[in-house]
Amino acid sequence: MVIAVLAWVLVSFRLSFAQDPANDLDTAYRDETRCLVGPELRGASDAPISCYCRDALLDARYVYRTYLLTSKDPRLRGAYLTLEHYATQMCGKAHDTVRVVSDTEWRWTGPDVMRLYPPDDQIEKLTPDANGFRTVQYDVRVTYRDPQGHAMKVEKFKALERMPSDFKTSACPAGAVCPK
Repeated sequence: MVIAVLAWVLVSFRLSFAQDPANDLDTAYRDETRCLVGPELRGASDAPISCYCRDALLDARYVYRTYLLTSKDPRLRGAYLTLEHYATQMCGKAHDTVRVVSDTEWRWTGPDVMRLYPPDDQIEKLTPDANGFRTVQYDVRVTYRDPQGHAMKVEKFKALERMPSDFKTSACPAGAVCPK
């Protein structure tokens, strides 16, 4: 009876973990609507809301929850510790990486990030550099929300991105409001 209950708990855990959308790493990595990307980072204070931080936390959580917690492959302990250390580097020392990795209820709660790029005809007027890239200035709006979803603070600033000369055939960056 005890073995059946333990087996049911383990199977239930694995099924619920596999169905959790937060564990779909490809989808999470592509979503830049709740974190800042490289050109938008203004300093160390932005580290906890960067996509680098979020991705490092997701990687450490994935290895911990998929391989170590389930005892599927305890040999990955060293890899997990390296990922945990990397997450601390990406998020800053004030971030409690160990708690985030082990907390079953944790969800990324970064701010809402909206990017507004200039229209294509304005980008086409920019002269490409020697490597064929145009440096495009775009607007970024970061909205911080309280746990109930109410806007608490809004920051607006400009960032620069290097776009290829064939930017029209390139996909619009995730989280961006791209002109038609």
